[in-house]
Amino acid sequence: MASPPPGPGDREPDEAAALPDDATPVPADAPVPGDHAPPPGAAAVPDAAPLDPVAVAALALGLLGVVPLVGIAAIGCGHLALRRASPAGHGRAMAGLAPGHAPEGRGLALAGLVLGYALTALWVVLAVLLLARG
Repeated sequence: MASPPPGPGDREPDEAAALPDDATPVPADAPVPGDHAPPPGAAAVPDAAPLDPVAVAALALGLLGVVPLVGIAAIGCGHLALRRASPAGHGRAMAGLAPGHAPEGRGLALAGLVLGYALTALWVVLAVLLLARG
């Protein structure tokens, strides 16, 4: 005896397990989840330049400048990072960087310098007051 003809909702067993009843087939050229390519016609966003580790160190030491003498290290790192990030390229050979390829970090270096100078000046003023009082 022959099996009855397939009805409108009948599917092959493997096909029924793969697609739910309300699923629509996905086109072959559809983007894959996690694929971050820009859509056609959109401009690609350039990668951000890496941060200069010396500039990051200048900011970190500037924030730690509440500890006596750490502000001096922030000042040194800040000046070195500014020199490495200068447009003229001074200090890039010392840093092992080709001209025009300096990492970003000028703002971090400036913040480290400001904090380093300010907190070092504060420590000097406190030291003078303590010595004058004693």
